[in-house]
Amino acid sequence: PRESRSKCVQVEDFASLIGLHESYLNELLLRFDNKRISDLIGFLESPWSTALYHEEFGNFRESLKATILSSPDIKIIVKTVKQWFDDNVEINPAKFEQLTEMLNSSVKEVSRRISFNFYTPIQIIFRITCHLNFK
Repeated sequence: PRESRSKCVQVEDFASLIGLHESYLNELLLRFDNKRISDLIGFLESPWSTALYHEEFGNFRESLKATILSSPDIKIIVKTVKQWFDDNVEINPAKFEQLTEMLNSSVKEVSRRISFNFYTPIQIIFRITCHLNFK
């Protein structure tokens, strides 16, 4: 097990994790259930988690969510899937393929919109690195 950054737990850092979906936490529950986490603090301080503690991460998540939910493609997908459930439509391979194609198209559109509204991944990594090194 890797030793923690410090002997003191960074309460402010861990408080920022409250309310995050488990998928943000690198499959924490699955890893814990499979006994792949022996040091929870060390796991939550691992390099993969750096962005979670950045002061702008919450704002980034909210902006990303707003961008995704305002996408016309996403609205169509949600409406289509809701209609399928309301009509008890069987999600067979053809329907699944249709949904996959819609999602792929939507992801490309949202990615394009995000690239105009947010930093590129390289810029985000640079900002986080600077934040960690100089703060």
